[in-house]
Amino acid sequence: MDNHRFPKATRAALISGILVAMIAFLGNQAFAYDRQAACNYAQKYWNKVCSDGYFFKDTSTATHLGGGTSVPRDIFGYDCAHFVSCCIGTEQHEQGGGLEVPHNYSYTIYGYVSAPKLVKWLLRHGGTEKTSITELSPGDVIAYDRDGDGTIDHVALYLGDGKVVAHSQTWYGDWHLEYNYKDFTFIHMPTSVSPTPSYPSSGLAAYYPFDGTCTDASGNNNHGLPVGAVSFTPGIVGSALKLYGVANPGYVKVADSSSLHFGTELTVCFFLRVDGSYGQTGADCSGRAVDLASQTVFAKRGDRKGLYLLVRFGKGHTKLTSEFLTEGPGLPQAGSMHSISYQRGRWIHITYVVDSRDITLYLDGRRISSERRGSLDFSVSRAEDLYIGIQNNAGYACLDFWYPLDGAIDEMRFYNSALSPSEIRALAEGVPPIPPDPTPPIPIDLRTILLYILGALLGVLILRLRSML
Repeated sequence: MDNHRFPKATRAALISGILVAMIAFLGNQAFAYDRQAACNYAQKYWNKVCSDGYFFKDTSTATHLGGGTSVPRDIFGYDCAHFVSCCIGTEQHEQGGGLEVPHNYSYTIYGYVSAPKLVKWLLRHGGTEKTSITELSPGDVIAYDRDGDGTIDHVALYLGDGKVVAHSQTWYGDWHLEYNYKDFTFIHMPTSVSPTPSYPSSGLAAYYPFDGTCTDASGNNNHGLPVGAVSFTPGIVGSALKLYGVANPGYVKVADSSSLHFGTELTVCFFLRVDGSYGQTGADCSGRAVDLASQTVFAKRGDRKGLYLLVRFGKGHTKLTSEFLTEGPGLPQAGSMHSISYQRGRWIHITYVVDSRDITLYLDGRRISSERRGSLDFSVSRAEDLYIGIQNNAGYACLDFWYPLDGAIDEMRFYNSALSPSEIRALAEGVPPIPPDPTPPIPIDLRTILLYILGALLGVLILRLRSML
């Protein structure tokens, strides 16, 4: 019989092949959605704080009350999106339906705080909009529009039989809720979604989703204070910060903190829409509006001292020039300047990466220029407040504030590290939607795995028998 045994090399190759095939199979599977598990989670936590322990008292404040504790009855709250995220997701302390919902608010709080962003994510990842609640199944999601203005104000998880559960205060009952909502979006959940690539968190100093507030979602408490003409407009993800330029200036001020003291490396990225070509003159102290003049995206002080990023239109209004520079007393101006084709009012994603040697500019996730950093020195900007949409030149120029932005900014992030090209693509492209009408994946369960193992062993046995004949 020993003469008919497979050589060791052949046996090792067969075993390796089986293992590799199994790992590849499991690694390429989409995440299956367990509707019953989502409903079970919802029924357990409908009147309790979610398993991550946090409850949103408003759109910018997450309070840690402890997972499973009763929701205080005196709180109305804004916890609906967070609650539904935990119901359908994979919160680490207790899993719900099994979908990989992104951490939108911070990396310690699960899922989305914004109802519009959660709905957008669901619809981009296989969720389908239905016309009636009769088309829904337990574990689906209902979104509510209070005023009929097209803005999602609330979300709830559907249990079936016309009942939903939700966190606003708490609700378990009729799907109409007790308010006179004007419009509804019925979302049939997919059986699976592709794995969600996580956004880079290492070195994250500040993150501004601008989802109706100027709150820092990085966990570093670099919250922004809106000053002047500041509003919010539909953005790339949810809402975006809207500023109005020289005619009606506004900006966001972020107090200095150690996490915003950039060292040898820096990455700043954001979605930008420039709405007007008029900026503020730099030729005199009149402060008047001038066509094709500079506008500020962000600055730590201004062009007399510190770090700043400016944009301006070129002749014909078909080119947009960006300038990423540092300057300080006794130090030469250093940085990068580049022009791109641009149509006013169009959203683009801009990333600047500074490492120990180069300054690299990415547009919509693609590298378009790289040059030596030269004498670029972040030390001149330390201990300076961060301004978004304007420069603060108080004490260094004849005007205290200069070059206000006429446009919108969304999903702005600052890192104390140099991100990789793949990380930048993930930020620029967001989570890619799965193809329409995907082939349903084979469910991953113990039975399926055992069948694959038995099939592989049967194949080996057949080969062995053939060799003995």
